[in-house]
Amino acid sequence: MASGLMEEPLDTFVPTERTRVRRLHASEGGTFRFTTRLKLAHAPAGEPAPPGADSGGKRFRRRMRKAAKPGHIVTSHLLPTFARVDLGFERGEGAWLVATNGERYLDFTSGVAVNALGHAHPHVAQAIAELAATLIHVSNLFRIPEGERLAERLCAASGFAEYAFFCNSGAEAMEGAIRCARKYHAANGAPERVRIITFEGAFHGRTLATLAAGGQKKYLEGFGPLVEGFDQVPFGDLAAVKRAIGPTTAAILIEPIQGEGGGVHVVDKQFLRELRELCDTNGLLLVLDEVQTGMGRTDELFAFQHTGVTPDIMALAKALGGGFSMGAFLTTAAAGNGMTAGTHGSTFGGNPLARAAGNATLDVMLAPGFFDKMRSNALLLKQRLADIKDRHPAVIAEIRGEGYLVGLRAMVPNGQVVDALRAEKVLAVAAGDKRGAAAAAADRQRGRDRRGDRPARPRRHRARARGRESTGGAGGDRMSVAAIRHFLDLIDIPPRELSGIIDASRAMKKRVRGRAARPLDGRTLAMIFDKPSTRTRVSFDVAKGRNNV
Repeated sequence: MASGLMEEPLDTFVPTERTRVRRLHASEGGTFRFTTRLKLAHAPAGEPAPPGADSGGKRFRRRMRKAAKPGHIVTSHLLPTFARVDLGFERGEGAWLVATNGERYLDFTSGVAVNALGHAHPHVAQAIAELAATLIHVSNLFRIPEGERLAERLCAASGFAEYAFFCNSGAEAMEGAIRCARKYHAANGAPERVRIITFEGAFHGRTLATLAAGGQKKYLEGFGPLVEGFDQVPFGDLAAVKRAIGPTTAAILIEPIQGEGGGVHVVDKQFLRELRELCDTNGLLLVLDEVQTGMGRTDELFAFQHTGVTPDIMALAKALGGGFSMGAFLTTAAAGNGMTAGTHGSTFGGNPLARAAGNATLDVMLAPGFFDKMRSNALLLKQRLADIKDRHPAVIAEIRGEGYLVGLRAMVPNGQVVDALRAEKVLAVAAGDKRGAAAAAADRQRGRDRRGDRPARPRRHRARARGRESTGGAGGDRMSVAAIRHFLDLIDIPPRELSGIIDASRAMKKRVRGRAARPLDGRTLAMIFDKPSTRTRVSFDVAKGRNNV
């Protein structure tokens, strides 16, 4: 563009009845200033435009064309599909972003789970710069040694895969994984097996097929017929999965942690093991979407490595290139035996520049001590967040996630929390959680059901309970204990049973003191708190994970 004009988007254009579009004046010296707003009148469908309205958008297009000349109004040519914040950055440094006005922001968005090593990591930046000066693109018609090396390293690190296919994004990786699963059955004499079981709250991408797999109506409306072949069941419902399996079922597709669509819900390890057994019993493939969870976000290279379960196919992207756009799907030799020459392809997928970025990212992540340090930092992060949650229970209801993939379930609209954080120079991103409210309501109802046939509590007990329910943290916040789902109310346990639990815990301590033991093997442990303590629960969860309890 001409000198003195910006190439970046200036604002988001969202058509409403009266849309305001910011205008920017550019001086010939290159300085910018915001001026008045332009009001665009929109007529209702089927009605003539109001007098003076810009019929056909001609004046708007003329202004856009003039944007190429110094001194004229600049507006964005970008399609308004993003609700962009009016904030731009000029550089990044590790976990920090520096805005165009020089202000520093602590970045918890990481480019939406992309910059796993931080902004402008020197090793990744050097690898990209060196290759950009020699070879950017050659196509997949020829061998790419860096790509062969990256595929070998990813397969070895996964512990299950024997083939990798490189592409450009997570949606492409998921499309390839879906095609690979269906082609497997066709190559083995069962072309009718094309249906894939998915889960409510999932998000698998924005192509027509991956949107259908996710099943979220807000992303599907207005794009015509739904792509067939996906059977969605409630998250975590094994009985529903069993009912959905039929003679045309090809695979089960799941995220180890539901992130963007599900509001950070960790899949239960036992549930994942049962899905693996169902696949083995019924001749299905288990497909994991690790686009968000893969490449170190959960303090292992891949999230499935926490579970003891291995998939047949796995999709990767986001952090795979350390900030550079790339995706991939990995597969066993058996699951990939239908993907022969000509069955799948990509022009830009796995170009030399992308593969150099991928190898540089692996260099850092696979270095000795990398994940040990990450686990320590992840525990510290959860403990500090737990402290905030305990002090402000009317704002933060729950902490969820694994490693660095952590979500806070808010008691207020999450957009308000994101805005408040940004005002304090902290960047975060909101995620959907349509199951969270329903789960909380169900928990409250179960509590009422349990207490429904019990005699009224003594007046003194009721008063004490009311005081506990209305008391907030140090910040003076207030909330109902019923909204906290992690803690069991003491009134739900008979005194004799409570006494037995305490006696059993004392006996366990006596048996294990002074020698190594695993007293919880084959048992279920309940933790009872006199008051909510997220910090204690987080430490307990970490101990369980480290000891495979």
